[in-house]
Amino acid sequence: MALTAAFCKRLGPRDGTAGFALDVDLRLESGCTVLLGPSGSGKTTLLRCLAGLERPDQGLIRFGPETWFEAEGRIHRAPQLRKVGLVFNDFALFPRMTVRANVAYAGADAGRVSELLMRFELGDLAERMPSQLSAGQQQRVALARALAADPSLLLMDEPFSALDAPLRDRLVDFFLPMLQELGIPVLWVTHDRDEACRVADSLLLMDQGRVIARGASRALFERPGTSRAAELLGLRNRFTSRQLAADRVKWGPWELEVTPGATYASWGIAAERVCWAAPEDEGNNRVEAIVRDFRPTVQGHWVRAEVAGAGTLEASLAFRDGAPRELAAGMSIELRIPRSAIYPLEAQD
Repeated sequence: MALTAAFCKRLGPRDGTAGFALDVDLRLESGCTVLLGPSGSGKTTLLRCLAGLERPDQGLIRFGPETWFEAEGRIHRAPQLRKVGLVFNDFALFPRMTVRANVAYAGADAGRVSELLMRFELGDLAERMPSQLSAGQQQRVALARALAADPSLLLMDEPFSALDAPLRDRLVDFFLPMLQELGIPVLWVTHDRDEACRVADSLLLMDQGRVIARGASRALFERPGTSRAAELLGLRNRFTSRQLAADRVKWGPWELEVTPGATYASWGIAAERVCWAAPEDEGNNRVEAIVRDFRPTVQGHWVRAEVAGAGTLEASLAFRDGAPRELAAGMSIELRIPRSAIYPLEAQD
């Protein structure tokens, strides 16, 4: 079944001069939808409204044939009647309950609890208290508890943000196959772009209480649509240009080949697709630049460079034969910007 929600929730003053308004219109099908956006954009408030912990001011929320909220009909189904699993970023375990009791709290029978303890590799920890667990173990308990009542909808509020990167990666690998087996709508809030790309079947980009972009995660990162969406996705390489032809634009003194399409004045460049120029590379899109800042990465270097006569370009450069292994501020480098790295941005956000 699918969840449909179209509602408004106001926070703070209600005189129209201040405060915050969450105004959303979305539909969640089975699979994992990731909600990405800056702090204060309304992500957690949205989850709380869907879970029944907050009451919207207007609109409706329906799950399949069930009406969970309808302002006009004064319907507000209680959280315990919505069959929603909710996972918080701070685990929110009951400190005076054992692992087994925490998982059983949702009302699951003993057999279901035992099954989840084994599935989440918590069987040997069942009688421990939360204070006796590591952060990763506590998060597994929180995930098991969310699934204990066989939810129809799973809401995840930055579930792994409190964990270090290696542990976060291991838990995502551990949990993703379970999500795929569930076959229910999952709404996963995160600030992490890499996590969003990794787990999302679809991506919602939220800003100031509204969803401003939606689509497959890779498609949005490669073609965000607007300058604001590009900014929120962390895509900093944006420039205005004069379009010479359907497949060529002018960036300062440089002529760049682009994918043919409509005429645009603003463009973005995907940092991950910029690469070192090599003698055998053909075509345009080679630019000269001066290194202003850099740092090593696992694959090579992240570089912020000043492109002669054009502006600043950030690039995530992988090692390749003939490329410099050591960089220094002020070094001259030559880069290639593949046509696939350049995407148009709509004039109006």
